[in-house]
Amino acid sequence: MELEKNYHWKIKKIKAETSGVQSLFLSCLEKRPEFVAGQYLTIKLPEQVPAEGKAYSIASNPAEPLVRITVRTIGTFSTSINKLAIGDEVTTSAPYGYFYPEPEDKTPLVLIAGGIGITPCFSISKDLLEKNDPRKIHLLYSNQTESDIVFVSEINELSSASDNFSVTHFITRETPHSTGYQTGRLSGPKIIELTSYLDQPEFFICGSIHFVRDLWTDLKNHNIPQENLFTEGFF
Repeated sequence: MELEKNYHWKIKKIKAETSGVQSLFLSCLEKRPEFVAGQYLTIKLPEQVPAEGKAYSIASNPAEPLVRITVRTIGTFSTSINKLAIGDEVTTSAPYGYFYPEPEDKTPLVLIAGGIGITPCFSISKDLLEKNDPRKIHLLYSNQTESDIVFVSEINELSSASDNFSVTHFITRETPHSTGYQTGRLSGPKIIELTSYLDQPEFFICGSIHFVRDLWTDLKNHNIPQENLFTEGFF
């Protein structure tokens, strides 16, 4: 697969997720490129800056018939994407990126997501559960408010459906109403405490640059081996 190759897609469905966040469900107008759960596409809008486009993680897993891109409106480029309509066409790069666990490795996984950083973690979780992968997965998902949680019902369905998947929600700017949700920011010690039942897990951290940097540093400073830490930061 050539990374330089462009792919053309038609929007088949649009779903509002939370305030300012929606998912576009895309059907490829040519042979759909293969991708690994956790990878992303660069969406190209010729009339927008940057001309080379912006990267958005794929939220679907490879077995799903449509490719799902979930976009938070935070600037001119993302606003233009979220103004697209069903039937519109978009151009993207080939899928790329290295934020995913190796399929032959059965190490337990701790997926740590901040805000819209949930997208690759959601794709990875669905993919492994779809394949009946035996490894344990613990998702730690941080948002400012409960209403900000993207994919909340789908994530909770995954947790109910599989003993291998669990989720802990963190709410940072209000007292959560839902049972089991935690208040406050994620930290290295809190992550280690909540996942202590896992045997030497790998940690995948995705969110804003500051979120990723701070948690990577905190976990490393609390004796998590650097080779067990994987990151992807959003600008």
